[in-house]
Amino acid sequence: LHADVVIGAVITDLRERTLVTLAGDYLQESHLTVRLVVYNADTRAYRAQRRTENYFGEQMSSGDPDYLAQSIMDRMLRKLVVSPETFFNDQKTVN
Repeated sequence: LHADVVIGAVITDLRERTLVTLAGDYLQESHLTVRLVVYNADTRAYRAQRRTENYFGEQMSSGDPDYLAQSIMDRMLRKLVVSPETFFNDQKTVN
């Protein structure tokens, strides 16, 4: 693979359920964990980070797993673009 930077993402944990209250209201509970791995070919270093997001509340699209995944990925990639040196702290070198 000829690339300066390679980014991979995996959803490592996903749980979602809908609850019904005694009053008949629907509540949504979602839990999502994403693992992001970034490899920098110039430094031969990689960094893996894991982020989790939870939602508990009224049934809304902002509690859907795809929304949570997008939110996590957006935050992680922004951190990488804005301050790669921070993202690559504690980097590991590939032999």
